[in-house]
Amino acid sequence: MVAWRLTTTRTASVLRDQGGEASSGNRLGFAWTLFWVSGVRAGMLVCSLLGALIVYRQLAALDPSLADAGRFAIAMAGIRFLTNSIGSAGDLSMLRRVPVLHGVNPEAAAKIVRAAFVMRVAAVVALALVATVGRSWFGAQFFGGAQHAHLVFLIVAAAAAELLLRAVLAYFQATERFGRFVAFEALFQGSRLIVTLGLVAAGALSVDAVLVAYAALGIAAGLFGATRLPGRLFRLALDRSAMIEVSRFYLWTLFALLLSACNERIDLFLLGRLSGAREAGLYGGILSLAVIPDFLVGLLATVLQPRIIDLYQRGELRRFWARLLLGMVPCALVGSVVTVCAGSWFVGVALGPRYAAGATAFVLVALGSLVWLVLTPVPAAMITLSAPRLTTALTILQLVLLAGGCLLAIPRFGLLGAAATAAGVRSVMALCIVGAGWQLMGARLGTAAAAESSIKSGASGGRPPPDRRSAQ
Repeated sequence: MVAWRLTTTRTASVLRDQGGEASSGNRLGFAWTLFWVSGVRAGMLVCSLLGALIVYRQLAALDPSLADAGRFAIAMAGIRFLTNSIGSAGDLSMLRRVPVLHGVNPEAAAKIVRAAFVMRVAAVVALALVATVGRSWFGAQFFGGAQHAHLVFLIVAAAAAELLLRAVLAYFQATERFGRFVAFEALFQGSRLIVTLGLVAAGALSVDAVLVAYAALGIAAGLFGATRLPGRLFRLALDRSAMIEVSRFYLWTLFALLLSACNERIDLFLLGRLSGAREAGLYGGILSLAVIPDFLVGLLATVLQPRIIDLYQRGELRRFWARLLLGMVPCALVGSVVTVCAGSWFVGVALGPRYAAGATAFVLVALGSLVWLVLTPVPAAMITLSAPRLTTALTILQLVLLAGGCLLAIPRFGLLGAAATAAGVRSVMALCIVGAGWQLMGARLGTAAAAESSIKSGASGGRPPPDRRSAQ
């Protein structure tokens, strides 16, 4: 199945490129796209980070116990958990097919997009039912009492709004319309920062107010972005074969990504559950700084994911990865030295003196994030797009290691136990992903080369390509 997907991907790529753009031109165009998209999204990262820091500092000023900061940290972790699982499964369902199909058969691409959106809606409906039934339990377990159960509904609303926006952005990403992609994401991130500053100026900032604002802004940006989508995407008819194909991939991938999303924030959830809201608030604050490299991974993935399979089929993926490593390793080494030497100062300046106790935890988590940034973007994208079962196996392994380590370390070491466990497990899993990805990149290249030769001969006047079903 993987070989068929890669072969059909290359088939459409060759047909689409018959105009004959030079290979060097393709590489230069890709490098320029990577540069400017990453640069713009880095600016949006600054907006997002600045907004989070303002909220954490203000909540610490209003509540020195950091209990509100802890509730905000868990709420934002919940939103991230939902969007990174439900949203990413929908994104990948589109990215594996739409980048190829939209150039040769736009209607087939539209069928995939509509099917992926239906799966997102179904997941949100199921999520709303779970929130309705379990809101009191979630409030008692993670927010300090049933009186905070309403936060569960606000989390679901904010997540659903962001999922709407992500559905729009995923189409722009899959069709490589990065100008629109960054424009609407910038609208969302910039408006969140502006509203946060407005809440602070009005003396109205609270966890509830921030979540309501995020939900409203997500809906507005998503609906505005939808006005720039092609009209064929809004047809009510669903294609049965597209629904079957997308649902199978989506459900399997959703399971894997739910586990992956647990990996991202289970340390925070367990710390809040086992050590209390203050520790969760402290950890949430330093995480907003320590996971900056994770945002950079997201910047790379935005541009890499539509191109990974094509680079694989050209036999250039390993060489591309090696060149990327040559640039990233020295930068990461410099970042590691700066983090160790200036970590305490950085936490104090960015978050304020109430978060100074989390400086050592910040250094540990930041170092683990740098290892992840350097090693995983290319192999992780390759594994996710072409081997969902392997993705699931690696995710389960990481979850077991992280949850087990946190359960052992947090009761004894608290905040430092959570940070050390998270950093250690991420480093180990990065090495596992490198090994698995390297093997996958080298698999079946001979078969792919033979298929490419057959495709080119058909495109030049010989027999037609043996299978065009992927474009129908």
